Amino acid sequence: MRRILPVFPVLAALFLAACESLPPPRDPAENLRLAAESGDMALFRRSVLEGADLDARDADGKTALILAAENGRTAIATNLLGGVTNWNPKAVPANGELRDRAGNTALLAAAGKNRAGTVGWLLACGADGDARTPDGETALMVASRRGFVATVKVLADGGIVSTNARQRGILQTYAPEKETVLHPVDLDARDKNGRTALMKAAEQGKREVAWWLLAKGASKTARDKSGMTALDWARYVGQEALEELLLGPTPVLETP
Repeated sequence: MRRILPVFPVLAALFLAACESLPPPRDPAENLRLAAESGDMALFRRSVLEGADLDARDADGKTALILAAENGRTAIATNLLGGVTNWNPKAVPANGELRDRAGNTALLAAAGKNRAGTVGWLLACGADGDARTPDGETALMVASRRGFVATVKVLADGGIVSTNARQRGILQTYAPEKETVLHPVDLDARDKNGRTALMKAAEQGKREVAWWLLAKGASKTARDKSGMTALDWARYVGQEALEELLLGPTPVLETP
C-alpha cells in the first residue's frame, strides 16, 4: 500500500520556509526616509503614526528632512518641521539644523539642488539661512556658484511666500491661506577664502545671478583674502559680459 504523508505537517513546513525567505519588515524610520525621498504622503503619515524617529539617518547621514529638502518634497519637509504633532502628539518635530556626512543641513541640500520653493519654506519654518558648508559656503554662495537663479532670488529677496493648499498638505489642512514674511540672508557673507556670493557668480560666469545680487545690494567693492573683487574675478577668467555689468550702473529691480 502506498504511504500517504500527513498533509498538515508538510504545509506547515512549506509555510515556515516561505516565511524565512521573506525580507524582514522595514523599520518605520526607513519607511519615513523612503517617503521623504519619493514624496509618498501616505507612507509618510503611516511612518510617523508607527513612531518613526524623525531624525534617524541613513548611511550617508541624511535625515528624512534632508532627503525631502534635496528632492523638493516641500509638503513633507514642512510637516516634518511643524505638522506631525497634529495627528501624533507624541511625535517630536524634526531638527532642521542636523547635517549629513557631507556637512549639509536641509537648507544647504535644497539650495544645492535648486529647490527654490523648498528653500523658501525651510526659511519660513525657521531654517538658518546663514548656515555654512565645511568650506564656509552659505546656501546663497552654493546657489550663486552653480547659477541657480530661482534659489538665489528666494535667498536674497527676503520676500513673501504665499501658502497654498498643496503646500499646506497635512500641516495646515484646515488653516486659512496666509503669507509668511522671510528674512534675507547676508549677501556679502564670506567663505574661508573671504569670497562672497557675487565673486563666485563672477568667476563662474553666472551673469543673471550677479545681476540679481547687485540689484539686491551686494557689494561690488568687497575683496577676498587675496585682495580680489568680483570685477577682478570676472577679468581673471575672461567673463567680458560680467565685467561690463560690474563696471556699469547698479541694476534696479522693477517695482510691481
